[in-house]
Formats: sequence, C-alpha cells, structure tokens
Amino acid sequence: YNESMYSDTHFHLGYIIERSSADEAAKVLEAMAESNVYFGMDIGTKSTDLLARYCAIQECISMLNEAARKRVKGFLHFSAGIWPDPNAIRQRKESIEELKCEIKKFKELGQKVTAIGEGGLDHHWNPSGPDGRKEEDFDSELFKGEKELFLMQLELAKEEDLPFIV
Repeated sequence: YNESMYSDTHFHLGYIIERSSADEAAKVLEAMAESNVYFGMDIGTKSTDLLARYCAIQECISMLNEAARKRVKGFLHFSAGIWPDPNAIRQRKESIEELKCEIKKFKELGQKVTAIGEGGLDHHWNPSGPDGRKEEDFDSELFKGEKELFLMQLELAKEEDLPFIV
C-alpha cells in the first residue's frame, strides 16, 4: 500500500469556483491534500483561461492551512489548451496566438505548463451544453477548421516539448 497513490489527471477547478464558490474549491483541494494526492491537473479549455485559472486557484490555496498549501503546491499542475467550440474553431489562428501569449506570461510568473490541451475533434452534439453544439452548426468548413485547430495544438505541444491532452 502506497499512501501517495491517488491522482486526478483531469479536473476543472475553475468550474467549481464559477458555479459554486472559491470556498468550495478550497474544500476540494483540502480533501485532495488530506488524501495524499500526488498529482492533479487543472485542465485548460480556452485560449485565455490559464492565468485566470491560476489566480483563482491561488486564492483557493491561500484559504488552506500551511500543511495543505504545501501539499497542494506539490501536486498541482496546469494544462493550457483550446477545446473546439465553434467560435474557437472559426478564430483558430487568433486563439492559438492568444494561447501562446498566455503560456509565455505563465512562464514569466515562474510557473510551468505541464501539457497542452484539452483539445480534440469533438463530434458530440449537446444543444443544452455550455456551448450549445448542434450538428447543423457544423458544415464542411467548420469540420476542416476543427481539424486545423487540433493540428495547430499538436504543433504547439511539439514546440513546447509537452504532451497533448485529447
């Protein structure tokens, strides 16, 4: 039995903060620290969300006791990526440039991006979901653009020498 055997390779702590509160997100981080999580990755989905996620999560960490803060800082990792919503696909060149800028600023803060993503080719239609994706929204041009956005993120992952989260 290894006391540090838990990991969470894919979470969106920002969603908890947005939909509930920073206090609730801090409780999640505290529970992870108490469970001896050794790796946890907060996943990026928008070209400009990395710095905002980092700052919001730092606020949550500041609510913890010193021991929990130390544990969380030891296991917490960040990815930066673009989930293929129709707007991001249409503005893929601008979105990639924004993402590169976010990563550069993050590095200037002394932080390290652990992976590029969450990205992919998402053909799941959920009109009631956050982006309202409907099959009829996706014509051949949008499908082509989605593939280009995917490949652009793969290229960025290569440039940054990072894994890509699909």
